[in-house]
Amino acid sequence: MDSIIGAQPVITTATDVEGVISLDVIAKDYGYQIENKEDLKKVSAAFVNGENVRFILDEDVEKIPLLKDYVKNEDDRQVDAFVYITDKEIKKPLEKPYVILRPKNIVIGLGCKKGIASENLFLLVGELKFTKGRWMN
Repeated sequence: MDSIIGAQPVITTATDVEGVISLDVIAKDYGYQIENKEDLKKVSAAFVNGENVRFILDEDVEKIPLLKDYVKNEDDRQVDAFVYITDKEIKKPLEKPYVILRPKNIVIGLGCKKGIASENLFLLVGELKFTKGRWMN
């Protein structure tokens, strides 16, 4: 089809078209891990539709210049979606889509006997759960 009309197909997203931020680009650019990806489309749609997306940050917004136009300290409108940038455990907001951007700053120190296979250590770490401020097996 493109050769018939001389067009060059371009694949883009609604956030690109509308000129709003893309959380997956922010995550990539700033080294965050995205949690709750199942709500990423809903939160992105809230941006595109001009809805009220509340940011809850552990870090200063100045460290993420792309967010300065989106983070509002005083916005009393109803919140339609949430974006958390934190390494803390959070409780799911009631009936609202949310995404968590986790900084990759968690360090796990392990002690073991000589000769333990590294695969076994990776399996152990993969089974850990963060509960009540501690990593538990």
